[in-house]
Amino acid sequence: MIEEISKPKYLKKKNKPLRILISIGLMYLMFCIMNPFLLIISPIYIWYVVKAIKNNKDSENILIDEAIDLYYSKKFEQSLECCNSLDERKDEEQVRLLKALNFFMLGDKKEFAEIILSINNKDLEADADIQIKLGEALEELGELDKANKVYKRLVEVFPKSKYLQEKVASLNS
Repeated sequence: MIEEISKPKYLKKKNKPLRILISIGLMYLMFCIMNPFLLIISPIYIWYVVKAIKNNKDSENILIDEAIDLYYSKKFEQSLECCNSLDERKDEEQVRLLKALNFFMLGDKKEFAEIILSINNKDLEADADIQIKLGEALEELGELDKANKVYKRLVEVFPKSKYLQEKVASLNS
């Protein structure tokens, strides 16, 4: 669970671990024994747990969690196959980002750049990992002006980064 906190939002699993929900429920029950007034809140927590259980059985959520696991296991082609079967999801941004990352890791920088540039998300613009990968992909594709803009934006956020300063300097020369 601690690992999950440090992961970017788009690489977090959809399914909640049921062990944690049950543990919280048991602790809540112990507090209810000490203070019966807390029983008033019980229906809300029970509704939340039932909703989480239904969500854990959702086949789309199972597939996206599998795609994330495969990505972290460095099985990028299999992860991409899972993503392709999820194209019609409501939460398509997470699937598209995961597809883009798989393309990047498989060496298809053009597909990666196209997907990332097609996503309009402020959080994505603030994600250093995605932006560095985008800069590298654009640089490799010969779109040096766009790559330079990406790196300059990153230098503004991370002014002490030697890597980014060198990238900007090499593209400006």
